[in-house]
Amino acid sequence: MTQDSLHIQKISPLLSWPSASVDTGRKRMTDLFSEQGPDYLPIVFGADVPEKAAYPNFNRRELFYEIDKMACEQFWGALSAVRSGSDIQPAIRPQTGTGTLASLFGLDQDILPDTLPWLQKHLTREQVKKLQPPERVDDLGLMPTIRKIFEFYQTHLPNLPTFIADTQGPFDLAHLIYGDQIFYEMHDDPGLVHHLMEVATQAYILGTECMKRMSGEAHDRAYHWSLYLSASGVRACEDTTTLLSPAGVDEFAIPYLRQALAHFGGGWVHYCGRNDRLMDALLTEVPECKYLNLGNPDKHDMTEVIRRVHRAGKVLYSGPIRTKGQSMEDHFRSALEPLNGDRRGLIFQANLTGEETREPQKAMDLWHRLQDRH
Repeated sequence: MTQDSLHIQKISPLLSWPSASVDTGRKRMTDLFSEQGPDYLPIVFGADVPEKAAYPNFNRRELFYEIDKMACEQFWGALSAVRSGSDIQPAIRPQTGTGTLASLFGLDQDILPDTLPWLQKHLTREQVKKLQPPERVDDLGLMPTIRKIFEFYQTHLPNLPTFIADTQGPFDLAHLIYGDQIFYEMHDDPGLVHHLMEVATQAYILGTECMKRMSGEAHDRAYHWSLYLSASGVRACEDTTTLLSPAGVDEFAIPYLRQALAHFGGGWVHYCGRNDRLMDALLTEVPECKYLNLGNPDKHDMTEVIRRVHRAGKVLYSGPIRTKGQSMEDHFRSALEPLNGDRRGLIFQANLTGEETREPQKAMDLWHRLQDRH
Protein backbone atom coordinates (compact mmCIF):
# COMPACT_ATOMS: atom_id res chain seq x y z
CA MET A 1 0.00 0.00 0.00
CA THR A 2 1.15 3.51 -0.77
CA GLN A 3 0.77 6.31 1.76
CA ASP A 4 0.39 9.34 -0.54
CA SER A 5 -2.04 11.72 1.22
CA LEU A 6 -2.85 13.97 -1.77
CA HIS A 7 -6.56 13.13 -2.03
CA ILE A 8 -7.44 13.12 1.68
CA GLN A 9 -5.72 16.46 2.21
CA LYS A 10 -8.01 18.01 -0.41
CA ILE A 11 -11.28 16.82 1.11
CA SER A 12 -10.63 16.67 4.86
CA PRO A 13 -11.30 20.45 5.36
CA LEU A 14 -14.95 19.75 4.42
CA LEU A 15 -15.51 18.16 7.83
CA SER A 16 -16.61 20.58 10.54
CA TRP A 17 -15.74 19.23 13.96
CA PRO A 18 -16.66 18.87 16.79
CA SER A 19 -20.36 18.18 16.30
CA ALA A 20 -22.98 18.69 19.01
CA SER A 21 -25.37 16.23 17.35
CA VAL A 22 -22.72 13.50 17.36
CA ASP A 23 -22.09 14.05 21.07
CA THR A 24 -25.83 13.96 21.77
CA GLY A 25 -26.25 10.78 19.75
CA ARG A 26 -23.39 9.10 21.56
CA LYS A 27 -25.02 9.93 24.90
CA ARG A 28 -28.38 8.60 23.74
CA MET A 29 -26.80 5.33 22.65
CA THR A 30 -24.98 5.09 25.97
CA ASP A 31 -28.14 5.85 27.94
CA LEU A 32 -30.00 2.94 26.36
CA PHE A 33 -28.32 0.84 29.06
CA SER A 34 -28.46 3.40 31.86
CA GLU A 35 -31.01 3.47 34.65
CA GLN A 36 -32.75 6.63 33.45
CA GLY A 37 -32.69 5.81 29.73
CA PRO A 38 -32.18 8.35 26.91
CA ASP A 39 -34.18 11.54 26.38
CA TYR A 40 -35.12 10.15 22.95
CA LEU A 41 -34.52 6.86 21.20
CA PRO A 42 -31.55 7.22 18.83
CA ILE A 43 -32.22 7.46 15.11
CA VAL A 44 -29.53 7.17 12.44
CA PHE A 45 -29.44 8.29 8.83
CA GLY A 46 -27.02 10.07 6.53
CA ALA A 47 -27.23 13.42 4.77
CA ASP A 48 -26.65 14.46 1.20
CA VAL A 49 -23.00 15.30 0.36
CA PRO A 50 -23.13 17.03 -3.05
CA GLU A 51 -19.40 17.90 -3.03
CA LYS A 52 -18.52 14.23 -3.58
CA ALA A 53 -19.55 14.50 -7.25
CA ALA A 54 -16.60 16.86 -7.89
CA TYR A 55 -14.02 14.33 -6.68
CA PRO A 56 -12.84 11.10 -8.31
CA ASN A 57 -14.31 7.70 -7.56
CA PHE A 58 -11.95 4.79 -7.02
CA ASN A 59 -12.45 1.13 -7.86
CA ARG A 60 -12.30 -1.61 -5.24
CA ARG A 61 -8.75 -2.63 -6.08
CA GLU A 62 -7.51 0.95 -5.64
CA LEU A 63 -9.36 1.24 -2.34
CA PHE A 64 -7.70 -1.91 -1.02
CA TYR A 65 -4.12 -1.19 -2.05
CA GLU A 66 -3.88 2.59 -1.58
CA ILE A 67 -4.41 3.94 1.94
CA ASP A 68 -5.13 7.50 0.81
CA LYS A 69 -7.99 6.33 -1.39
CA MET A 70 -9.33 4.02 1.30
CA ALA A 71 -9.31 6.99 3.68
CA CYS A 72 -11.29 9.06 1.18
CA GLU A 73 -14.02 6.44 0.85
CA GLN A 74 -14.32 6.23 4.62
CA PHE A 75 -14.28 10.02 4.93
CA TRP A 76 -17.34 10.57 2.71
CA GLY A 77 -19.43 8.30 4.92
CA ALA A 78 -18.27 10.12 8.04
CA LEU A 79 -19.03 13.50 6.49
CA SER A 80 -22.55 12.34 5.58
CA ALA A 81 -23.03 11.23 9.18
CA VAL A 82 -21.88 14.51 10.73
CA ARG A 83 -23.98 16.62 8.38
CA SER A 84 -27.15 14.64 9.05
CA GLY A 85 -27.65 16.01 12.55
CA SER A 86 -29.05 12.60 13.47
CA ASP A 87 -27.68 10.41 16.25
CA ILE A 88 -25.40 8.57 13.83
CA GLN A 89 -21.76 8.20 14.85
CA PRO A 90 -19.07 8.93 12.25
CA ALA A 91 -16.30 6.34 12.39
CA ILE A 92 -13.75 4.90 9.99
CA ARG A 93 -11.92 1.58 9.74
CA PRO A 94 -9.41 -0.38 7.69
CA GLN A 95 -11.56 -1.84 4.92
CA THR A 96 -9.63 -5.04 4.35
CA GLY A 97 -12.51 -7.43 3.70
CA THR A 98 -14.23 -10.38 5.32
CA GLY A 99 -11.08 -12.47 4.96
CA THR A 100 -9.05 -10.27 7.30
CA LEU A 101 -8.73 -12.85 10.09
CA ALA A 102 -8.50 -15.77 7.66
CA SER A 103 -5.29 -14.12 6.44
CA LEU A 104 -3.73 -15.08 9.80
CA PHE A 105 -3.64 -18.64 8.44
CA GLY A 106 -1.98 -17.70 5.14
CA LEU A 107 -5.20 -17.39 3.15
CA ASP A 108 -5.34 -14.56 0.61
CA GLN A 109 -8.39 -12.82 -0.80
CA ASP A 110 -8.97 -12.06 -4.46
CA ILE A 111 -8.80 -8.28 -4.88
CA LEU A 112 -10.99 -7.31 -7.84
CA PRO A 113 -11.85 -3.85 -9.20
CA ASP A 114 -15.63 -4.20 -9.14
CA THR A 115 -16.44 -6.13 -5.97
CA LEU A 116 -15.37 -6.45 -2.35
CA PRO A 117 -12.36 -8.65 -1.47
CA TRP A 118 -13.35 -12.29 -1.52
CA LEU A 119 -11.69 -15.46 -0.29
CA GLN A 120 -11.65 -18.20 -2.93
CA LYS A 121 -9.12 -20.72 -1.55
CA HIS A 122 -9.37 -22.64 1.71
CA LEU A 123 -7.32 -25.00 3.84
CA THR A 124 -7.51 -28.74 3.17
CA ARG A 125 -8.80 -31.30 5.64
CA GLU A 126 -5.26 -32.35 6.54
CA GLN A 127 -4.24 -28.73 7.09
CA VAL A 128 -7.25 -28.13 9.33
CA LYS A 129 -6.43 -31.22 11.40
CA LYS A 130 -2.96 -29.80 12.09
CA LEU A 131 -4.15 -26.24 12.65
CA GLN A 132 -3.23 -24.57 15.92
CA PRO A 133 -4.26 -21.16 17.27
CA PRO A 134 -1.59 -18.51 16.67
CA GLU A 135 0.18 -17.39 19.81
CA ARG A 136 0.82 -13.88 18.51
CA VAL A 137 -0.85 -12.31 15.48
CA ASP A 138 0.72 -8.84 15.25
CA ASP A 139 2.91 -9.73 12.26
CA LEU A 140 0.62 -12.26 10.55
CA GLY A 141 -1.51 -11.84 7.46
CA LEU A 142 -3.03 -8.40 7.02
CA MET A 143 -2.13 -7.15 10.50
CA PRO A 144 0.96 -5.15 9.41
CA THR A 145 -1.13 -3.53 6.68
CA ILE A 146 -3.87 -2.68 9.16
CA ARG A 147 -1.31 -1.07 11.47
CA LYS A 148 -0.20 1.22 8.61
CA ILE A 149 -3.82 2.15 7.86
CA PHE A 150 -4.53 3.10 11.47
CA GLU A 151 -1.35 5.18 11.56
CA PHE A 152 -2.43 6.98 8.37
CA TYR A 153 -5.91 7.67 9.77
CA GLN A 154 -4.49 8.94 13.04
CA THR A 155 -2.20 11.30 11.12
CA HIS A 156 -4.62 12.65 8.52
CA LEU A 157 -8.05 12.24 10.16
CA PRO A 158 -7.14 12.51 13.85
CA ASN A 159 -10.58 13.64 15.05
CA LEU A 160 -12.53 10.74 13.63
CA PRO A 161 -13.08 7.64 15.80
CA THR A 162 -11.60 4.49 14.31
CA PHE A 163 -12.76 0.91 14.67
CA ILE A 164 -11.39 -2.46 13.76
CA ALA A 165 -11.45 -4.23 10.41
CA ASP A 166 -14.02 -6.92 9.61
CA THR A 167 -13.64 -9.90 11.93
CA GLN A 168 -16.76 -11.85 10.97
CA GLY A 169 -17.64 -14.26 13.83
CA PRO A 170 -16.27 -17.63 14.95
CA PHE A 171 -18.45 -19.80 12.71
CA ASP A 172 -18.21 -17.45 9.73
CA LEU A 173 -14.43 -17.43 10.16
CA ALA A 174 -14.30 -21.22 10.35
CA HIS A 175 -16.34 -21.39 7.13
CA LEU A 176 -13.92 -19.02 5.43
CA ILE A 177 -10.93 -21.10 6.55
CA TYR A 178 -12.33 -24.48 5.45
CA GLY A 179 -14.97 -23.63 2.87
CA ASP A 180 -18.23 -25.48 2.27
CA GLN A 181 -16.62 -28.77 3.33
CA ILE A 182 -17.39 -27.69 6.91
CA PHE A 183 -21.07 -28.57 6.39
CA TYR A 184 -20.22 -32.18 5.51
CA GLU A 185 -17.76 -32.52 8.37
CA MET A 186 -20.41 -31.47 10.90
CA HIS A 187 -21.98 -34.88 10.20
CA ASP A 188 -18.94 -36.95 9.18
CA ASP A 189 -16.36 -35.70 11.67
CA PRO A 190 -17.85 -33.31 14.26
CA GLY A 191 -14.67 -33.51 16.32
CA LEU A 192 -12.74 -31.89 13.45
CA VAL A 193 -15.27 -29.06 13.30
CA HIS A 194 -15.02 -28.48 17.05
CA HIS A 195 -11.23 -28.34 16.70
CA LEU A 196 -11.60 -25.80 13.90
CA MET A 197 -14.10 -23.78 15.94
CA GLU A 198 -11.68 -23.62 18.88
CA VAL A 199 -8.93 -22.33 16.59
CA ALA A 200 -11.25 -19.84 14.86
CA THR A 201 -12.57 -18.52 18.18
CA GLN A 202 -9.06 -17.96 19.49
CA ALA A 203 -8.05 -16.25 16.24
CA TYR A 204 -11.12 -14.01 16.50
CA ILE A 205 -10.15 -13.00 20.04
CA LEU A 206 -6.44 -12.47 19.32
CA GLY A 207 -7.05 -10.63 16.05
CA THR A 208 -9.60 -8.35 17.66
CA GLU A 209 -7.32 -7.60 20.60
CA CYS A 210 -4.47 -6.79 18.23
CA MET A 211 -6.53 -4.34 16.16
CA LYS A 212 -7.98 -2.71 19.26
CA ARG A 213 -4.45 -2.03 20.48
CA MET A 214 -3.59 -0.45 17.14
CA SER A 215 -6.66 1.79 17.08
CA GLY A 216 -6.64 2.66 20.79
CA GLU A 217 -10.21 1.37 21.12
CA ALA A 218 -11.38 0.32 24.58
CA HIS A 219 -11.55 -3.40 25.37
CA ASP A 220 -15.23 -3.49 26.34
CA ARG A 221 -16.79 -0.82 24.12
CA ALA A 222 -16.52 0.07 20.48
CA TYR A 223 -17.63 1.99 17.45
CA HIS A 224 -19.04 0.20 14.44
CA TRP A 225 -20.12 2.29 11.47
CA SER A 226 -23.14 4.27 12.68
CA LEU A 227 -23.00 3.08 16.27
CA TYR A 228 -21.32 3.71 19.56
CA LEU A 229 -21.55 0.48 21.53
CA SER A 230 -21.31 1.40 25.20
CA ALA A 231 -22.20 -2.12 26.32
CA SER A 232 -20.17 -4.08 23.79
CA GLY A 233 -16.55 -4.50 22.82
CA VAL A 234 -17.03 -6.34 19.53
CA ARG A 235 -19.23 -7.11 16.58
CA ALA A 236 -19.77 -10.67 15.35
CA CYS A 237 -21.25 -11.68 12.03
CA GLU A 238 -23.29 -14.87 11.91
CA ASP A 239 -24.30 -15.01 8.24
CA THR A 240 -23.13 -18.59 7.68
CA THR A 241 -24.84 -19.68 10.90
CA THR A 242 -28.24 -18.97 9.31
CA LEU A 243 -27.63 -21.99 7.05
CA LEU A 244 -27.47 -24.40 10.00
CA SER A 245 -30.17 -26.61 11.49
CA PRO A 246 -31.32 -25.83 15.04
CA ALA A 247 -29.05 -28.61 16.31
CA GLY A 248 -26.13 -27.22 14.31
CA VAL A 249 -26.69 -23.75 15.71
CA ASP A 250 -26.72 -25.13 19.26
CA GLU A 251 -23.66 -27.35 18.92
CA PHE A 252 -21.30 -25.55 16.58
CA ALA A 253 -22.14 -21.85 16.75
CA ILE A 254 -23.60 -20.64 20.05
CA PRO A 255 -20.96 -21.96 22.52
CA TYR A 256 -18.10 -20.40 20.55
CA LEU A 257 -19.96 -17.15 19.92
CA ARG A 258 -20.61 -16.81 23.64
CA GLN A 259 -16.94 -17.38 24.41
CA ALA A 260 -15.85 -14.75 21.89
CA LEU A 261 -18.34 -12.11 23.03
CA ALA A 262 -17.75 -12.73 26.73
CA HIS A 263 -14.05 -12.00 26.30
CA PHE A 264 -14.94 -8.41 25.36
CA GLY A 265 -17.76 -7.80 27.81
CA GLY A 266 -20.50 -8.46 25.27
CA GLY A 267 -21.09 -7.91 21.60
CA TRP A 268 -23.22 -6.77 18.72
CA VAL A 269 -24.43 -9.64 16.53
CA HIS A 270 -25.34 -9.19 12.88
CA TYR A 271 -26.65 -11.64 10.34
CA CYS A 272 -28.32 -11.56 6.94
CA GLY A 273 -31.07 -13.98 6.02
CA ARG A 274 -33.29 -15.66 8.60
CA ASN A 275 -32.85 -18.46 11.13
CA ASP A 276 -35.48 -18.62 13.84
CA ARG A 277 -33.43 -20.85 16.14
CA LEU A 278 -30.51 -18.44 15.93
CA MET A 279 -32.70 -15.50 16.88
CA ASP A 280 -34.30 -17.43 19.75
CA ALA A 281 -30.89 -18.34 21.11
CA LEU A 282 -29.50 -14.81 20.81
CA LEU A 283 -32.49 -13.34 22.64
CA THR A 284 -32.91 -15.91 25.40
CA GLU A 285 -29.69 -17.92 25.82
CA VAL A 286 -26.83 -15.55 24.94
CA PRO A 287 -26.65 -12.81 27.57
CA GLU A 288 -23.39 -11.71 25.97
CA CYS A 289 -25.35 -10.55 22.92
CA LYS A 290 -26.26 -6.96 23.82
CA TYR A 291 -27.25 -5.67 20.37
CA LEU A 292 -28.88 -7.35 17.37
CA ASN A 293 -28.78 -6.23 13.74
CA LEU A 294 -30.73 -7.88 10.93
CA GLY A 295 -29.36 -7.52 7.43
CA ASN A 296 -32.73 -8.58 5.99
CA PRO A 297 -35.52 -7.03 8.05
CA ASP A 298 -37.77 -7.74 5.07
CA LYS A 299 -37.64 -11.45 5.99
CA HIS A 300 -39.03 -10.83 9.50
CA ASP A 301 -42.12 -9.53 11.23
CA MET A 302 -40.33 -6.45 12.49
CA THR A 303 -43.11 -5.40 14.86
CA GLU A 304 -42.70 -8.69 16.71
CA VAL A 305 -38.90 -8.53 16.51
CA ILE A 306 -38.84 -5.06 18.09
CA ARG A 307 -41.10 -6.27 20.90
CA ARG A 308 -39.01 -9.38 21.52
CA VAL A 309 -35.69 -7.53 21.57
CA HIS A 310 -37.14 -4.95 23.95
CA ARG A 311 -38.51 -7.63 26.30
CA ALA A 312 -35.09 -9.32 26.30
CA GLY A 313 -33.44 -6.12 27.52
CA LYS A 314 -31.29 -5.84 24.38
CA VAL A 315 -31.05 -3.21 21.65
CA LEU A 316 -32.10 -3.68 18.03
CA TYR A 317 -30.16 -1.72 15.45
CA SER A 318 -32.52 -1.96 12.52
CA GLY A 319 -36.12 -1.07 11.85
CA PRO A 320 -39.15 -1.87 9.73
CA ILE A 321 -38.74 -1.68 5.98
CA ARG A 322 -40.24 1.47 4.53
CA THR A 323 -42.89 0.36 2.08
CA LYS A 324 -43.38 2.00 -1.30
CA GLY A 325 -45.25 5.26 -0.94
CA GLN A 326 -45.18 5.17 2.87
CA SER A 327 -44.85 8.60 4.47
CA MET A 328 -41.92 9.38 6.71
CA GLU A 329 -44.31 9.77 9.65
CA ASP A 330 -45.88 6.34 9.11
CA HIS A 331 -42.40 4.84 8.71
CA PHE A 332 -41.34 6.33 12.04
CA ARG A 333 -44.56 5.23 13.74
CA SER A 334 -44.04 1.64 12.61
CA ALA A 335 -40.79 1.61 14.58
CA LEU A 336 -42.16 3.33 17.70
CA GLU A 337 -45.54 1.68 18.18
CA PRO A 338 -44.23 -1.78 19.23
CA LEU A 339 -42.43 -0.10 22.17
CA ASN A 340 -45.59 1.44 23.66
CA GLY A 341 -43.84 4.65 24.61
CA ASP A 342 -40.77 3.11 26.25
CA ARG A 343 -37.49 4.68 25.17
CA ARG A 344 -35.30 1.61 25.23
CA GLY A 345 -34.47 -1.31 23.01
CA LEU A 346 -34.02 0.41 19.64
CA ILE A 347 -31.55 2.36 17.55
CA PHE A 348 -33.72 3.11 14.55
CA GLN A 349 -32.04 2.70 11.18
CA ALA A 350 -34.32 5.01 9.22
CA ASN A 351 -34.84 4.86 5.47
CA LEU A 352 -35.16 8.41 4.13
CA THR A 353 -35.60 9.60 0.57
CA GLY A 354 -32.99 11.76 -1.09
CA GLU A 355 -35.20 14.80 -0.66
CA GLU A 356 -35.68 14.06 3.04
CA THR A 357 -31.94 13.76 3.63
CA ARG A 358 -31.50 17.30 2.31
CA GLU A 359 -33.65 18.58 5.21
CA PRO A 360 -32.52 16.31 8.04
CA GLN A 361 -33.73 18.58 10.84
CA LYS A 362 -37.32 18.00 9.75
CA ALA A 363 -36.81 14.27 10.22
CA MET A 364 -35.28 14.76 13.67
CA ASP A 365 -38.08 17.07 14.76
CA LEU A 366 -40.71 14.58 13.61
CA TRP A 367 -38.96 11.66 15.36
CA HIS A 368 -38.87 13.55 18.66
CA ARG A 369 -42.38 14.92 18.33
CA LEU A 370 -43.83 11.44 17.85
CA GLN A 371 -42.11 10.24 21.02
CA ASP A 372 -43.32 13.26 22.96
CA ARG A 373 -46.93 12.31 22.18
CA HIS A 374 -46.61 9.06 24.19
